[in-house]
Formats: sequence, C-alpha cells, structure tokens
Amino acid sequence: MSKKLSRRSFLKSTALTGALTSLLTLTPGAREKLIGDGAASALEYPRVDKPPYEVEGEVGRFDNRNNAHSRGYWDESQSFYMFGPQGMTAFHDTLRNIATGTPKPGFDHRDLSLFMSSALMFKIGSFAASHLWEPELPPGLTQPYTTTPEEAAQTVKMAAKHFGASVVGTCKLNRDWLYSHRYHVENWKTDAKDLFTKVFGLEKGLLGPVMTPEERKKLQMPHVDDELPQEMNNVIVCGIEMDYEAYQRTLSCVEIAETYRAYSFDKFLIMHLALFINYMGYRAWPFGSYGPGLGIPMAVDAGLGEMGRNGLLINPDFGPRLRICGVITDMPIQPDKPIDMGVTKFCETCGLCAENCPSGSISKDNNRTSEAVYSTTNYGVKKWPFDACKCKAYWDDHNISACGNCVHYCPYNKPKTEMHKLAAHLAPTLGSTLVKMEKMLGYSEPKDVASWWAQDPNKFFPRSTKK
Repeated sequence: MSKKLSRRSFLKSTALTGALTSLLTLTPGAREKLIGDGAASALEYPRVDKPPYEVEGEVGRFDNRNNAHSRGYWDESQSFYMFGPQGMTAFHDTLRNIATGTPKPGFDHRDLSLFMSSALMFKIGSFAASHLWEPELPPGLTQPYTTTPEEAAQTVKMAAKHFGASVVGTCKLNRDWLYSHRYHVENWKTDAKDLFTKVFGLEKGLLGPVMTPEERKKLQMPHVDDELPQEMNNVIVCGIEMDYEAYQRTLSCVEIAETYRAYSFDKFLIMHLALFINYMGYRAWPFGSYGPGLGIPMAVDAGLGEMGRNGLLINPDFGPRLRICGVITDMPIQPDKPIDMGVTKFCETCGLCAENCPSGSISKDNNRTSEAVYSTTNYGVKKWPFDACKCKAYWDDHNISACGNCVHYCPYNKPKTEMHKLAAHLAPTLGSTLVKMEKMLGYSEPKDVASWWAQDPNKFFPRSTKK
C-alpha cells in the first residue's frame, strides 16, 4: 500500500474516531438511536411544517429572460452574448488548441466529443418543457384514473423512479416560484435544428425558420399565469444524480459532460412521466433546466433538501450533485413536508464554494439578503447573493461551461456511504471543524482526466448503481 493511501486511511480513521467521539456528546436517547436499532430512522432529517427558507415581504416573480443563459441570446452588454465577437470564446479556443495539437488537459478531442454528445437530449428534449401536455387516455377508456391523493403520490413516485429519478418528492405549487415570462423556445431552434435532422433523418427546416438575433429581441412572451391553469397546482419534483467521480475532474470536459448527461436524462424522465400522467387522464407540464418555473424552491417545498450558499439544492443523499426536474399537474397528489438539514447554519461556517469559485460569483460573507442584488435573481427570499452573469462569463471565456467547483468543493458532495451520511448530519454542529477535516482528508483535491478514461469499463459503475 502506498504511503499516500496509508496516510489517507489513517486520517479517515482518525476523523471517524472524532465523529464517534462527537456522538458521545449527544443525549442518551439520541445516541441510542444513532448506534442502535433506530439508526436508520435517526439519520432521517426531521420533516417540518414550513420550508426552511425565510420570506421577507413580497416575493418577486422571476422573468426567465433574465436568466444568465437566456441573456446570452439577447443581452449585447454581456461578454457571453453568443452573436457578438466574444461569444463562445473558450469553445473556439478549445477547437483551435485541438487543431494545432496543443489542447489543455481535460479539453482534448476525446474530452470535447464526450461533452458535446452528452448534450444531445438536453437540446432536443428542451422543447418538451415549452408547453402544457393535454390528457390522452388509452384507447377505449373515457375516465381518468381515480384514487386517494396518498395512493396517487405513491403511484407517481414509483413511476418517476421507474423512469430513472434518483430522488422524488411532491408538493403543492407555490405560484411565487413560477416565472413571470418563460425562456423562448425560439432560442432552442438555433441550438437544436441540425440535431433534429441528424437524429430523425428529417429535412432541415423541420422547426420552421430560425429567427435572427434582432427578431428574437422583440419577442413578447405571454405571462405564465395565462398559460398555466390555476387548477394545475401539484408538483412532482425529481432529482437526477450526477456522478461523484466525474465531478472529481472539475474544470474539464468530463465533468461538464456529466452535467449535460444529467440535463439530457432529465428530459427523458420528464417526457415519460408527463406522458404517464396524460395516460392516467390528467394534464401535465414537464419542466427541467427550462420550463415554467424555478426548480430549486419547488424541490425544497417537496422535501428534497435545502438551498446552500452556492445557490444549489443540497440533498441528503447527493449534496449538490443533483439536477432538478419534474412535472406540474392537476392530478390530486398528497404533498410531502419539507425537511430541516441545518444547511444554512453549516454554510455560515464553511464557505469552501466561495473560496474556490474562480469567477468570484459566490458571496464570501454571511450577509444573506432578500433583495435582488443582481439582475439574475429575484427578491423576497433571504439567500446569499450569486452573480450568475459573472459565472456565465467565466464559463464562456475560460472553460466551455466547464466549471463545477461549487459542486466539487462542497463538503456535502460525498459518496453515498453511512460514514458520510453521519458527517452530514453532524455538519451543523461540527461547523468549522468539519471544514478543517474536509481539507485535511484531501477530498477536494481534483483528479486528472486521464485517470477517468483509464478506468476498467467492466468495473466502472457510474453514479450509485453499484453502491
């Protein structure tokens, strides 16, 4: 065994001893639950009646045209305006480096091909989230499937898991989380037109003429309230896990390929789940990276986690390594309760995501605010300010969208093991001690991309399929 491995094993043993010592400080009843037969239930986070976010005054409805990605299609003041002279700088630099035989590590021809192919269903499937899907009963049936809300929730959760959801929860729709206006499907015509031709063997022009940048700026989208009926007030929220090992290769095409694989897979999931709900006799509006509303607060309402300093959902099983998607429906479904993980308390003592953010987009102080500090945020809910335009500019100028540092360096980003579950539960109590352990154990040390490609395919089981 190498010295490095021996040292790491020793440090992990020491850390585990420290964690177990912390257990001894718990009350006898809590300690008994954690180390006895009640361990499984004790490691479940408590369900609470109110979501663990703080609302101050009126909550502003976010206009999704102000999303940093959306702004890349119309905001000429941004360096990442895709029709401007600087648009997609890093992508063009990467192509030039490959062509001249001087690619950066993690950005060679093979790495780039993995990234670009992983985005296929992300682009094609995004059209699925552009409209409401009407019921379509199986032939011969005339009435919707009827049952209790409790059994309906169990049914849609099992269907979601069948279609590949890593986690799933349900909630009532809080219309504050709906956009005022949606991101327009016209933008996807630019990105997906040739892919439709390749995949389906159809003539170019399938999607109609692609708008010019000037025509796109003049688009007027209807208000989401006019598109989504009031009776569609239930949400099935799903999370798609992203692979831990891929995110150990942060700032590379392998890491961003895993991101886009998850984006692509969430389109597969929501299309199948929406169609399942249609066959059951109910309306459905699927949503993923685009759709009628904000996925993270819906996920918090559905008990899938809490929002962290990095602006991402922190989930009990996967930390920030989730992509959020789901379906809004009029099917009567029993909602889940939110959970209290103590994420805000821990994030106040941590800050590793901000410390390792190369663009400086994540706030380093603890001045959470309910104000809309940047044009890419809304007002009304207390959170750490996050400058999405600065983040997007770094992506496009340096790494072809390949920055996952806010996921990689988060202490909640760990393999799904009992030891790490225990550490997550103790995080709000251990605070800065856990952050020091994180650095000491070397979890945040990125791995080289070559070692990812060199893995034995017969022993490579990405994500949690064999864990």
